[in-house]
Amino acid sequence: MWSTRYSLLERMKDPRDQVAWQEFYDLYRPLIHRYCRQCGLAVTDAEEIVAVCLHDLVNQFARFRYEASKGKFKSWLRKLVYHKVFHLLRDRRTELVSPSQMARTPDVAQEQDPAWEKIWQSEVLNYCVQQAKMQVSEEDYRVFQLAVIDGWPVSKIVEVCRLTPDQVYRIKYNVLQVIRAHARPYFEDEQ
Repeated sequence: MWSTRYSLLERMKDPRDQVAWQEFYDLYRPLIHRYCRQCGLAVTDAEEIVAVCLHDLVNQFARFRYEASKGKFKSWLRKLVYHKVFHLLRDRRTELVSPSQMARTPDVAQEQDPAWEKIWQSEVLNYCVQQAKMQVSEEDYRVFQLAVIDGWPVSKIVEVCRLTPDQVYRIKYNVLQVIRAHARPYFEDEQ
């Protein structure tokens, strides 16, 4: 199970900490957008929800205080996004909103939402892979991408990249270690 890093939330209390806010944006913008799309919103509506949610977060973070007893930040964020989606669809009900769109919005009372969790994990992983990509050489990332993301067999990578199988395995392992290092803070035991 993944969670938001407490240290990131604390840093975001300072609206001038552009690094923290950029990290938050890079991680959460795709999550919120994908969740909105899964709820049946059009791309423009999903972007509107992203903007509204991020605006609300900026305004609320100055007085934000994380209290574990009140639940996880990501659960709170899911509820915020859910309410924005629900209200948008409700307000447009008189327009051309199909019943299937309304049916796709999950129950906010649930503490866990499988769709949110799946998107959360995917976006955290994507974020960590992008962070690792900036730390390793282009050649190493290309080998990693071919082996792990594209699923090429080692024999084909050896032929195309002119490496030994041992080099391919070592590069893949090293890049995975960098990704794991980036992912470690997002595990639940951090928060």
